[in-house]
Amino acid sequence: MVSHDTKLLDLDGALIDSQPGILASCGAALRALGHDTDPVIG
Repeated sequence: MVSHDTKLLDLDGALIDSQPGILASCGAALRALGHDTDPVIG
């Protein structure tokens, strides 16, 4: 039997609202680089 390892990416928000996670990731990356972030972004 063949096994498939499938990953589903939803970056356009069709299945879930991915904006909060993307913004949080960008904010964390900016803070890790020493930049101030907008409180709206997180």
